[in-house]
Amino acid sequence: MIRPNFIWVTGFWIVLSILVRPGWLIFSAGAILCLVLMLIRAPGEFWFCAASLPLGAATSERYLARSVAYKPKIPQPYLKLGLICYGRQQWSAAIPLLQQTATLRGPKCPLDLKFLLAAAYRENRQAQLAIPLLDEVAAGCAASAEVFYNLALCHMQLADLRSALDAARRSHSLDPHAVRPVMIMANLYFRMGEFVNAKKEYEWLVGTLPKPAESLYWLGRSELELGDTQAAAQHLQLALERLIEHAEISTIPLDDVKCWLQTAKGMAGSSRTS
Repeated sequence: MIRPNFIWVTGFWIVLSILVRPGWLIFSAGAILCLVLMLIRAPGEFWFCAASLPLGAATSERYLARSVAYKPKIPQPYLKLGLICYGRQQWSAAIPLLQQTATLRGPKCPLDLKFLLAAAYRENRQAQLAIPLLDEVAAGCAASAEVFYNLALCHMQLADLRSALDAARRSHSLDPHAVRPVMIMANLYFRMGEFVNAKKEYEWLVGTLPKPAESLYWLGRSELELGDTQAAAQHLQLALERLIEHAEISTIPLDDVKCWLQTAKGMAGSSRTS
């Protein structure tokens, strides 16, 4: 037996009442009957409708959670609640809601929803689930720098450095002014021992970012690996000075910067005396 969609039934009654104008008593009785039937036969849809009323964010979220608990066969409550959890970075809560939304949408599931689900997977350290979705999004729409940036991060999670580098390059080619893909490229080049390429990318970052403290540090590290000790010492000294000013937001321990700076100065001094 096909269960009626009471949202459409109620909407049809309202439109019909506007056209026929049966009077407020009949209209109200019909609307109340539709709502009662919806509450009895389709409580998930009922509470979704209640959540759509202007009752405040907290009340709306509570009604959405109640709607989802009844497992309705419409995607909207899952999507709305999933987006709330996504915005709060509650990935483990957002993922099943977005998954259910995609399942109910079926073949008509939009690519932007698949991208959101992939991003939630990535943030939840489930890169193996995110990559197929991102590949599908990349193949199904105009090439997007953001999609390939996320692919690069996923491949990095799985320690597939070459694939991560390819994705980061593609992202940067689509948006030459984007900084984040270049950060990934520079990091990967350094990790793979390609210090000439790493230096090139860190020089670009230093020239692009307004406060490139960490990029100065890694530029100095790259130059040190290449034997350019004087330039390394200069850049590491600059990095130290700037990182001291903003130590609370840096991911690099100051002791590491001081240690490498001393190493660079020592090597530079040795090269001058030899």
